[in-house]
This record gives sequence, C-alpha cells and structure tokens, in this order.
Amino acid sequence: MNRTNLQCLSRLLAALLLLGSTGCINTTVLPGYARSGDIVSIGLGGIKRNTDGTVLWAGPSANDPAPANITATITDAAAVTYNLKVIGMFRAFPDHVSYYAVNSLDRSGTQAIYGEMEPYDGQWWINLQLVDSSNVPLPLATGQATIAIQSAVLIDQQQTWEGQLENYQLTIVPGVRPYDETQNERYQYAAYKHRPVLMVKPSDTASVSEIGGLQLKINYKLSYLTAGTPLVPRLVPISHDPNINIVQRTVNNGDGTASLIAMVTNPNGFVALDGGNWAIGKSTLKDLNFAVFLEATNQALNNWNVNNNVVLDTSASFYVDGDGNSIVTVVPVLSRSY
Repeated sequence: MNRTNLQCLSRLLAALLLLGSTGCINTTVLPGYARSGDIVSIGLGGIKRNTDGTVLWAGPSANDPAPANITATITDAAAVTYNLKVIGMFRAFPDHVSYYAVNSLDRSGTQAIYGEMEPYDGQWWINLQLVDSSNVPLPLATGQATIAIQSAVLIDQQQTWEGQLENYQLTIVPGVRPYDETQNERYQYAAYKHRPVLMVKPSDTASVSEIGGLQLKINYKLSYLTAGTPLVPRLVPISHDPNINIVQRTVNNGDGTASLIAMVTNPNGFVALDGGNWAIGKSTLKDLNFAVFLEATNQALNNWNVNNNVVLDTSASFYVDGDGNSIVTVVPVLSRSY
C-alpha cells in the first residue's frame, strides 16, 4: 500500500471517529458532498440494536456468489433514481471508555438517548460508489440528492433523534471521478470488509431468561483446509462485550479429522436486556452470536456442509444455565454468515 492510499485510509478512519461508532442510524453521509463516481460511507445502525446480530451482506462476488441482503438507491436533484454500487460492509465499535460505551450501560433512564442503545454495541457501515452496475459514473444532476437503504434484516427503530434509512442527504457537486477498481476497493476498503464465515447462534432464546454459557464442539475434515495452514477454525465473538470469555483448543482426532472444542462463559450470565435482569457486568442474549473463522482459501464456504466437511457435534454442544446444568430448550445452530 503506497503513501497516498495510506493517507486516504487515515482520513477515512479519522472521519469515522469524529462521527462516532454509535449503535444508531446516522443522519448524514460521509462526506456530505460528492461527485458522480465518488465513494461515500454511511452508518446504518447498531449491530445488535438494528440487525439482532444478523450479517449485512453486500454480495455477490467472484469468491462468494451469495445474493446481497442490502441495496441502495440515490434520487438526484432532477428526481431521477439510480441504483448504487455497494462496495462492501464493515463493523465499527466505540472505545470502551467513550461516552457512548459507558453511558449505554446506564439503563435507569438518566441517559435518555444512550439508554436506547444496546450495551457494548457497534455499528454497521456501508461503502457506496456513485456508479452503475458497469462501473460507469452515474449522470447525477448537481444539487441535493437523497440516498435510501433497503434491507429486510435492518430494523429502522424510527426514533426522532436518529436518522432514517430512506433519507440520507447528500449534495452532488460538478465533476466526475473516473472509476479505478484498484484504488477504490483493494486498498482503502477491502481489509475492513467482513469475510464470509460460519456462525453459531442459539436456536431460540424465547424460552429462557438466562444462559450461563456454551460448550461447543465442531468437527471438520483436515482435507477441507489447505495443507499446513495455521488458520484452522477458531471461535471469535461478534459482540464487543469485554465480559465474554472464550477458552478453546484444537484436537487432531488421528482419522483425518480435527475438532474445535470451545467453552464460552460470562460469570454473571447472558440475559435479556429488558425485564430487569440485565446489570453491568452481565452480557445480553444477543451477545451469544459467534463466528467460526476459517482460512482465506475457504472463504467461499460453499461446501462446508457437504460430506461432513464441517459439522457441529450436537452430542457435545449445548448451552448451560447459571449453575452449569445443560439447557434442553435451546441448542446451538451452525450456519453461514448471512
């Protein structure tokens, strides 16, 4: 990455920090002025609060033909509407000692706006380019334009103090930025895009008020991975909650398979945010969404569940209550990331 690309990336990150990685829908586009062909970024809402941990997926791509579950349009000053190119999605999280992170822990109502947020939440961001499907800059009229985001998995909370998914304001200025895939995607944005992964989620938490932790065993064929890769499956949290503990190890079974064995705990439990059970130090039931990281060569994951390539061992995978007893009404489910 050259100096110019690093400077561009630094400016983008600085701007994101200024706007804040809050778990609500942003009111403005970053930047607020753009030419046809330019790239803009928008904060879409909380990872837990607005998507319940569901992954926002911008596909399809050469590595993963999965359909997108999010799209965007722009209506220019001449009232003409165009589809926008979604470059990718990424997550951003606030500093643990920021006003957002600390004040969102106060559920007593003394922090009216922050109290509407999910504790330890982050924000989904979308990168959009003002080009058509052939990467040709759109013939946008100069003046005020509106960007609208559409996604069945993105919940608009319709709060008066936050933005609306269908009403992001952007001013189009004269000029055109030529499309350059290398500069636009490979450097500034690609490293921040979330990768396709497997997800481990509870089957349903409606029947429980508290979960103490999770024991997990995932078996996989060694032939599914590239020989010698150090990037064997690992369990990683989606949540930014610092109270979550994960202990895990990999075991070679000696028969061409290996197992990822993990234990997830929070000494104070995972509880529903509503209902009076949540307190600082506890995690929420939404924090029980985890990703299973796999090596880059298998990021497409199109054959993960074919011929037992990757299998969740249901006999050794279960949730426990606060006393360590197995919970039978909720089971872990392994699936793709969208």
